[in-house]
Amino acid sequence: MTFDRATNTIGVGPGSDFVADSGAFFVTVVLRGLATKPDAPPQIRQDWDVIEQWLGSKGHDVTKTDELRVAKAWRAYVVLGIAPSEGLRPAFRFFSNVSEEERTRLLTEIPPPQVLEVFGRLLATQPERERRNLRQDVTPTPPAWTSWFKSLSRAKRLFIVATAAWCLWVVFRTSDGYELLGVRLREWDDDMFLINLALPPALIAAAYAAYQWIKRGEK
Repeated sequence: MTFDRATNTIGVGPGSDFVADSGAFFVTVVLRGLATKPDAPPQIRQDWDVIEQWLGSKGHDVTKTDELRVAKAWRAYVVLGIAPSEGLRPAFRFFSNVSEEERTRLLTEIPPPQVLEVFGRLLATQPERERRNLRQDVTPTPPAWTSWFKSLSRAKRLFIVATAAWCLWVVFRTSDGYELLGVRLREWDDDMFLINLALPPALIAAAYAAYQWIKRGEK
């Protein structure tokens, strides 16, 4: 943690996590400070009571362990990508853009729903949250094909991209001749279009399958 309770500052440097440390500051300093004032609004006191019950810290000061737990929970909240207001949507989208492996790791620290609601109230007013709910302001779920593509191995993703590029090249070369760096390239034969299109990728796929088969046989 780079949040220093003694000075109420957030250090930025190697190993620091600004998002997580900001969450620790908002919850354990800002929210707690507001809730302990004699004239604190009932909602603020209720929110801090939710945090204390979750941390099990009722009746004693916030510890470093509590701060770390809040920081991890806040980071998981942001990674969910569900912004509490329209204005915060770009920021949540940016900070939730992590690898699937990192996302899975961070979401193990997701707090209970009532704590997530407290986090949302810290960042947005009631009218802002209501407008967001009306618009169902949830980070759009990526299309199914993108999830499928990311699940493939690096070699398979490379093969698909290379095949798509090759198909475009074949279409381009077959459509017309053109000049490249002073060299006149003649257009390819239309009768060979399908062969030119499919044969090289098929040969590469077959060679890769044979290579994998040989590797399995060596184990």
